[in-house]
Amino acid sequence: MTATANNTFGDTGIAYEIRNGAEEMNAGKYRVTDPCYFLGHDDDFWQGFCQFMFGENSTFSDDCYTIEIEGHKILAFGTAYGDGCYPTLENGSEIGSSGVDAGMLSLIPLELYEILKGHLGDNDDSSAPTVEMNRSFTPDVHDGDCEFGNYQILTGDTATQCRHCGDYTETNWNDLCDYCQQEEDEEEERRLEEEEEEERRRMEEEEENDE
Repeated sequence: MTATANNTFGDTGIAYEIRNGAEEMNAGKYRVTDPCYFLGHDDDFWQGFCQFMFGENSTFSDDCYTIEIEGHKILAFGTAYGDGCYPTLENGSEIGSSGVDAGMLSLIPLELYEILKGHLGDNDDSSAPTVEMNRSFTPDVHDGDCEFGNYQILTGDTATQCRHCGDYTETNWNDLCDYCQQEEDEEEERRLEEEEEEERRRMEEEEENDE
């Protein structure tokens, strides 16, 4: 569903459209960043963007959106838990993390970034990771996580790294996955049993000495 048509960035003549859902995107390099750090430099666009998606009369119903500018597509999607810092993984290993201040992340083509930065300015998140796809792809966005090719952008329950095994998975209050928590509990139980056994031996030795 097309939500906007023939809208432009100020008086630049550069048009954009915003549509519901993820669409097929071209091969190439993309920056993983909060869209407000780049597109937010154009106040008129950003206010309109937020109004179209979140305003009282918004017709958007998906958790992700496609913005098309100059024939280039940007994927924008809501994070699971709002603002924060979220990892991007390639083949299960973290390659960087993205700060979020607007509750969203996006894949912005570097080619488009170069076209527009003269008007919109540099991306404020200079540490944002860059990913590269060798062929066209359609991102899968679900519950704030985004997957495509060998990449995962995690913002939901699996966005935390287990402090023991290092896996990105659902962790508990102790920053441990279920398996590592079980191992830690078993280790603690063994330690207590050893302490109890040592105390028992000490008491037996004292009794023998008293005799």
